[in-house]
Amino acid sequence: MTQEIRNKPTKEKLTERIASLDFCRGLAIILMTFFHGFHHVFDPTWFIEDPTRILQYNPIFIVPVACLVYLGTWNSFFLLVSVVVNTLTMVRTARKGRDLKQVVFKNTITAIFLLIADFIIEKLLYYGYFGNGIRNLSLGNSSAILNHPFSIHTLRLIAISLVLTSIVNYFLLRKGGHKKLIRNVIIYCVSAVAIIAATKYVHLWVDNISWIIPEGSTGWASVGVYSASTFFKKWFAVLLGGQLEPLFPFLGTAFLGAMIGLIVAEPKPYKHFQPILGTAGLLAMITGGILIAFGFPFIFAGRPSMPVYFLQIGGQVGLLMSFFRGIEYKGKENFFANHWISRTFRRWAMIALSLYAMEILDVIPEMFWNIIVGQYTDHNFLRRTFGPPQIGYALLVAIFSFIWYNGLVKVWAKLNFIFSFEWFLINIQGGFVKTTSNRLNEDIILNKTKWVTWADEKQIEKISNIKRFQRRFTN
Repeated sequence: MTQEIRNKPTKEKLTERIASLDFCRGLAIILMTFFHGFHHVFDPTWFIEDPTRILQYNPIFIVPVACLVYLGTWNSFFLLVSVVVNTLTMVRTARKGRDLKQVVFKNTITAIFLLIADFIIEKLLYYGYFGNGIRNLSLGNSSAILNHPFSIHTLRLIAISLVLTSIVNYFLLRKGGHKKLIRNVIIYCVSAVAIIAATKYVHLWVDNISWIIPEGSTGWASVGVYSASTFFKKWFAVLLGGQLEPLFPFLGTAFLGAMIGLIVAEPKPYKHFQPILGTAGLLAMITGGILIAFGFPFIFAGRPSMPVYFLQIGGQVGLLMSFFRGIEYKGKENFFANHWISRTFRRWAMIALSLYAMEILDVIPEMFWNIIVGQYTDHNFLRRTFGPPQIGYALLVAIFSFIWYNGLVKVWAKLNFIFSFEWFLINIQGGFVKTTSNRLNEDIILNKTKWVTWADEKQIEKISNIKRFQRRFTN
């Protein structure tokens, strides 16, 4: 495998990374941050109740709203990229002959940390006790805390998927198993298809359990369940097929991510894997579109219907393959990774968990807009009250949220993200002893990295000739 280094010759051991994965990890958290800023003030009820109502509006309005709605459902993109990176790391560890049990142990610690973070973020911060208190100017409603076991959010899904794929990887990769790529890929591919195929039946089982909505309940998975046996039964059902992001079908996303991780961990990945998976992603999107056109459920709020899931996973896999094709296979990893836009995204990726956790800070730009223009809109920016006529204001809030967080990330990076969630995780894994991890060192991650390329010699020579021509032309 040919590898190029942007930096000047140095005795330092440079970190080897894949530019597309770093970028997509940052893209996932930026999409989430932008959409959350938009969703905090824009009320989608009118669309959820009747999606065809959007056709009543001008196409200029339809396009941005449709894009926001679609990308706003991409929470699982973060899962996909995370599992790709984790599997890539485990294969490299196995290739070096190191003990995979240590990786599984560290990933288990990471998963426990994510579960704790999930509780803090979802039940105490923006959507939880303190977030609701700030927006409503009153504390005391503990329903978010009590309902926590009965929903599965992004971080809980990632935590469980991380442990499951790590265990599977351990058994597949040990004793030279990392050399059996075809076997490992087939196992993950079949497992992903099996999970997705079984999803409908798991959802039917969960949705038809007689105790699922006790009489008088005001929502799914009410806390009005008192017996211990019912509690654990319901909790298990939520993990499998409950609201938001259950293991069925999203464990299929994790298995696809592990499969991709196995492939890209190869010194020179199979040349045609990108068009094969890219085409599969496109077919998944077409399938989702056809199912919706034929009247199948079109549910994207909460647990997505299968047509919507096909649209999601197809777009996510297709986008990732497009990046691989346009960057690593074209030998453009150095130019791409060091472009200012890519550097911004990669900086965000370094503390993706912390940025997810800091969603409660959205109240600052929301309060700012309340002071500046709230008196002219007759709407409270701290509440989700904006409809189609106010979409411009909602977009302004989302843009301002991105600017606000980007400034915060730049300042925090100068301190190597000390006291971030990632900082605590690294120190917990290392027992709070002096660590050699450079994961939060901005200078090393952004400037002293060895970017992987999968371009062949002819492609690299072509790029070199173009660069020489450009230098002569500019001089």
